[in-house]
Amino acid sequence: MKTILGVSNTPLAWTAIRAACSTAFFMHEPVDHGLDMAIVNCTKIYSLYKIPQEEVDLPRKLIFRDMSGGDPLQRCMEHFAGMMGRPQASTTAHVDTLSVEDKLKFAIINGEKAVGEEAQKLSGLEELLEEALKQYTPLDLINMALLDAMRTVGDLFGARKMQLPSVLDSASVMKQAVAYLEPKVEKKSGAQKGTIVLATVKDDVHDIGKNLVDIILSNNGYRVVNLGIKQPADNIIRATEEHRANAIGLSGVLVKSRSRRNMCCRILHRQHCSIRPSGV
Repeated sequence: MKTILGVSNTPLAWTAIRAACSTAFFMHEPVDHGLDMAIVNCTKIYSLYKIPQEEVDLPRKLIFRDMSGGDPLQRCMEHFAGMMGRPQASTTAHVDTLSVEDKLKFAIINGEKAVGEEAQKLSGLEELLEEALKQYTPLDLINMALLDAMRTVGDLFGARKMQLPSVLDSASVMKQAVAYLEPKVEKKSGAQKGTIVLATVKDDVHDIGKNLVDIILSNNGYRVVNLGIKQPADNIIRATEEHRANAIGLSGVLVKSRSRRNMCCRILHRQHCSIRPSGV
């Protein structure tokens, strides 16, 4: 049995308290209790990690009638009085005081291609990257700031504090940053350590993780055969045999991508291939 919830989060009276309730309670709490699907306008949902903790706790206390600390309805009315739109995010308060690498992490985690306190003072992503390149090599920047930021995005998504649209925004910024840095990475010369086949499985276009692996491996002595996106199993296996690959990396972000990867593994197993594909 599956459970579907229609989340009313686009009323005419779009107040901050209703936005907080929709995000903190009607989305997060039901998922924790087994909700399978929600019908929701994703553009009106605010990622939980961006909402100050007090504005997460107050709606929960209101819904559950938690009287600790006073009447939750009265406390909500007092706290959200005069607020319209979404809850007040606290994550942008100290952006201008951050180091350049932390600004890059902030831009990726929040899916923003420009960061700064005021619109007229925005620092574009490429400007931030150029500033960071004065202190770090392109590969160090990818390994330190960019991968660390995407690891945080993955953790937030796994904890259900970030919804898929926000993840895609982060991925878009990450992709732009990697595309800017890739031509600047110096390739190491010398004997090749092995050959790796990388591919995004059929029906999936996710390629950020795959392309990052490509950059890191190819700049550390490996020959990488990057097949691109939407690759059926037979193409992957053909390339593996043709290039005598030592390993395969399969990329995919969709739920059905797992079955595609598993199918590729089963075919390889039937062909008595010793390579063990890994997801990226």
